[in-house]
Amino acid sequence: MKKVFSVLLLIIIGAIFYSFGIAVYENAKVDKMINEFKSQGVLNEEKSTDKRKYYEVESKIELDETTYIEYNGEFFMGNIGDILVTRESPFPELIGIHQFVSYNFGGHAAMVIGENELMEIAGFPAKGENILQYVFHKIEYDEEGNSNHNFEGAVLHTASNYFIRKYSNGTYYRNKSIGLRVKSTAAERRMAVDHINELKRKNVIYNYMFWLDTKEKYYCTDLMSRSYQSILDENGKSKYTLNDDGFITSVNDLILSKDTMISTYFEVDKNGIEHVYYLVNKKWGCKEMKN
Repeated sequence: MKKVFSVLLLIIIGAIFYSFGIAVYENAKVDKMINEFKSQGVLNEEKSTDKRKYYEVESKIELDETTYIEYNGEFFMGNIGDILVTRESPFPELIGIHQFVSYNFGGHAAMVIGENELMEIAGFPAKGENILQYVFHKIEYDEEGNSNHNFEGAVLHTASNYFIRKYSNGTYYRNKSIGLRVKSTAAERRMAVDHINELKRKNVIYNYMFWLDTKEKYYCTDLMSRSYQSILDENGKSKYTLNDDGFITSVNDLILSKDTMISTYFEVDKNGIEHVYYLVNKKWGCKEMKN
């Protein structure tokens, strides 16, 4: 028994070190990708202000539509079907846990589904609900496709595009955000949106088990990956894979996927100046800014 325990302990320790090594490698690679993306930015002086600077990055892949939406005079990261992510966890007040989750898994992901509109799912139960209720709930549907629960908190829902918008207290959701474009057609990106809208109709709930119980439950990055995984080729196989390792889908997995590319990037510097980078086709130039 002692020998078995020792072997199990060694396996656990090895897994921890292996996981940490993967996280170090992936974070370094993502940092490099972001720095390269920023280095290619050319200031759009006509669009920039003292508070916000806009930079155009020439796309190496022909874009079939802009990588942002301008709505009511406001700039929003991402276009229909694009994925917005942050690398910081949703728990900044939990010292230690916040840093661990951010480094190993990242923060949050949402899909742009319209002008100033996102679809997302997050693990925050409503008042009177608890995580165990979600974990042990077995989802079933009636003949009309309605689910057998009345959860309100940790469910798939729509929200305004808050990623680079200041809150009333003058802060941002996160000081750094990344927009991802799946290397697909605009029509396929809308297929992903249609899929995620159908999941909302089914009222799917958050998956706190992550790698288990995945049939009818989702977590934020998993939702993005599986929505694109639903797009099939002529042989009935998924055309896009946003999680190459097939394990828990992290933010870094989405960024590093061969099927995605960084299309927008936002950060706030130490002086409070906002910097927005976005892909454009060379032929568009600085003046063609309409969606």
